Amino acid sequence: SIQMIKSSDIPNFLIFIGDEWMVKKIYIEQISKVKKLGIKYIDAVSDIAGSVGSKSLFNQNYLYVCTDDKEFMTEEKLQQKVIENLSDNMLILQLTSVDKRLKFTKTYNNSIVEFKTLNEAVLKRYIQKEINLSDKNCEILMGICDYNYGHCLLELDKIKRCMNESDVSNPDVTFTLMLNNGAIYVPPKEALWDFIKAVLQNKPKLAFDLWYD
Repeated sequence: SIQMIKSSDIPNFLIFIGDEWMVKKIYIEQISKVKKLGIKYIDAVSDIAGSVGSKSLFNQNYLYVCTDDKEFMTEEKLQQKVIENLSDNMLILQLTSVDKRLKFTKTYNNSIVEFKTLNEAVLKRYIQKEINLSDKNCEILMGICDYNYGHCLLELDKIKRCMNESDVSNPDVTFTLMLNNGAIYVPPKEALWDFIKAVLQNKPKLAFDLWYD
């Protein structure tokens, strides 16, 4: 659970799952500060297998972050070699999808930390901490962003930049103007089904417009 990494005794191997990529990024940065580790993003865990247990010339330890390493998930000898020799280093494996039937996920079930979509009240509080949007506009923004915190932050950054470059200091006014002018993109509802229908009814122009959406 997330409570596990909020404690001071953080395990040196964790598996991060879930859609909230921005929250994961925040936790990775926070863990690196707490444990005084440099962050290194690696393509494969095997890249560090030969050096992870040895002392660095500059006595620097790292928080290694790897995403969807299928080789590591299937090679038990590699798992054992790396995890047992992490010492003062740390490894976080990020998975974009999880099959809980796999031997790997069963073996390391206690190392899994799931980042679920934030509930509406928490997400609204985070948004209003960034920009003082009204409750109504917060709800509109959350809906546009599918209640994803990372997506919300990207749109909030747009609003901040627009406010800095204009004379409008009211975030609600800026948000409404950007929404009306298409600066904040609103995904079309039911576009997939409309697209399929247009294809089946042999309406190429409509089909390509919907495909673009």
